[in-house]
Amino acid sequence: MTRSCLGGIILDRWRRRGAGPLALALILIAAGVTLRADSLESLVVEYRRHPSASTHAAVARFADAHPKDRDGALALLALGAGELDQKLFDDASKHLYGARTRLPSLDDYAAYLGANALYGLKRTNDALYLLGVVWKSEPESPLAGKAALLAVKCYLDLNQPERALDAIDAHRVAIADSAEELSRGQALEAEGKTADAARAYQRVWYEFPRSAEAPEAEKALARLRGRSGYPKESAAMVLGRARKLMDAREWQHVTSELTAALPRLDREGQDTARAMLGAVRYRRRDAGALSYLLALKLTTPEADAERLYYVLLSAHRAKREADARAALDRLESDHTKSTWRLQALLAAASHYAMDHQGSAAQPFYRACFDSFPDSGDAAGCHWKFIWQDYLDRRAAARDAFVDHLRRYPASEKAPAALYFLGRIAQNGRDYASARAYYEEIETNFPNEYYTALARERVRESGVSSARSSTTVNAQLAALHLPDRRAKADLTATAATTVRLDRAQLLESAGLYDLAQGELRFAGGSTGQPQVIAMALAELAGKQQTPDLGIRFIKHYAPDYMDLPFNSATDRLWKLAFPMPYREVLEENARVAALDPFLVAALIRQESEFNPRAVSRSKAYGLTQILPGTGRILSRKVDLRGFRTAMLFTPSINLRLGTFYLRMLADQLQGHWEETLASYNAGKGRVDRWLAATQFSEPAEFVESIPITETRNYVQTVMRNADVYRRLYGH
Repeated sequence: MTRSCLGGIILDRWRRRGAGPLALALILIAAGVTLRADSLESLVVEYRRHPSASTHAAVARFADAHPKDRDGALALLALGAGELDQKLFDDASKHLYGARTRLPSLDDYAAYLGANALYGLKRTNDALYLLGVVWKSEPESPLAGKAALLAVKCYLDLNQPERALDAIDAHRVAIADSAEELSRGQALEAEGKTADAARAYQRVWYEFPRSAEAPEAEKALARLRGRSGYPKESAAMVLGRARKLMDAREWQHVTSELTAALPRLDREGQDTARAMLGAVRYRRRDAGALSYLLALKLTTPEADAERLYYVLLSAHRAKREADARAALDRLESDHTKSTWRLQALLAAASHYAMDHQGSAAQPFYRACFDSFPDSGDAAGCHWKFIWQDYLDRRAAARDAFVDHLRRYPASEKAPAALYFLGRIAQNGRDYASARAYYEEIETNFPNEYYTALARERVRESGVSSARSSTTVNAQLAALHLPDRRAKADLTATAATTVRLDRAQLLESAGLYDLAQGELRFAGGSTGQPQVIAMALAELAGKQQTPDLGIRFIKHYAPDYMDLPFNSATDRLWKLAFPMPYREVLEENARVAALDPFLVAALIRQESEFNPRAVSRSKAYGLTQILPGTGRILSRKVDLRGFRTAMLFTPSINLRLGTFYLRMLADQLQGHWEETLASYNAGKGRVDRWLAATQFSEPAEFVESIPITETRNYVQTVMRNADVYRRLYGH
């Protein structure tokens, strides 16, 4: 982040707190910031955050002071963008025209914004002319899709619906599906093609129920319903919409819509709808869910299979094991290959695993990979089946791990299989084989949870002096495990450089939203997503949104965890693993006697360093503390006058979060895997897991955690801590 931008952010925050000029100056000096108050970027950031006559005048003076250079043209572009936001269409049009004449590299931005201003002035034909400029832009403009949607409005205003349809067809690739269908429906309706228009609106309503366009489509359908040729909604459409709403947990909408639709559906559709209504009752924790599902008589096989799956879940919840067993038996006899049976097998296995009955879960895991060998769950089921063998110390465990690698070479559990093969060899004093397994992890899985463990094992006595077994290496080569190492393509090509330069110009004018849009478009079009991901993350850092930067890296460079650690990738790694609030984080970690890199790793997983994060369970801030927990902790650290909003303050949240983490660690004798599991799932659960099985090392405990979310959480935080140490530790 530039010092001028950081200064602008600091000024903005303290002005809102009422700080005077002298106080502001002292604050900036203390922060080590030299703010260039006359920089275009700082002026525009202030103007767009707080549009007023004075902030507008400051940008206008900058433009007047640079009548011929590029900075002046950028100032005009920023003025026009701000005026457009305020619906000052005449001023925006003039300033954007001035920007166009002097800023050819961003002509499409000035033209698109100018077209919006002209549309606001009802100069429709002039707006269409500028939209043509956007479509002819070289390189291709990220605004082409938005320009097409504005063109549709223009053509409809001119009563030219056929041209509106042409614009949609010409640029459909650049338009979001829901927006395309809504615009298509509007154009077809204007042409008088009621049936075709209704079909387009139906696609929005049924296929994109949570889109911004869905309410408008609903109004249009209400307007057209009853007219001649209005197409009947199919059962698939109604049920498809309901499933999407179920995924979004909109239980009331699902219930009301399916209940209303029942009389219109055919028998198969009615069966499926009734099964789904039972599923909603289960999801809403309705006490009558099991009775409802048991009473249902369905003749459609898949609907009945779905019903039986939810009978199983409801019966487990009600502790009616006979009903659960009967549902499983019916699924096996009547719906052997149904995906609902697969889901039921997984649920039954999980139920027994959660109840510390690993042996009882075994038949269900075996049925999963035996009956559904091609499913995405087969590898996980096989792993859990053989893992119980390992815990039981059965002699066949070694061969089972090798069999897992042979059957599922791309399994996400491959590093775990290799690690525990290494542990079996090491415990048997076969140090050469152990080293071979550990080295395979570090070579092929560069940044996994088990990679750090393998690295430590290689340094232990016996293994450290052994030479890697050639026999094991040959066996591993014969398994043909996929090469998980990713290549770093971090040198920008000419095409990528053009995009980066355009984004940099927009950023220098304080137009961060437009710069981000340029980069996001480039992320899918340049073939260099890693480079674009870094630029997006750096822009997010400038805006003090490191959480957004992390998500950009994850989205545009999803294989970043498979990249090597070297000088070429150092920038990418530090953007993916930032250390904001480092000073206060390290101070609180020191007070609590914690590893600051472990604390940073936990925060990255909990909130991605968003100080205002709120979870679905209403946990707040950097370390995600529940208000009730925060109140208890505040008394322990002598923090007076606790209020929930205080959890949004990084220093307070870190003080409470590190104290709580230390407290858990002390209760668990400093065992960090158990501490992290307690932080995520609660200490009571961890105590029960520890009491159920004897583990010979922490990795066994972690791999045995029955809650997938918690197991992944512990492994990810431990892995992240290792990454932070390698990046920032000395």
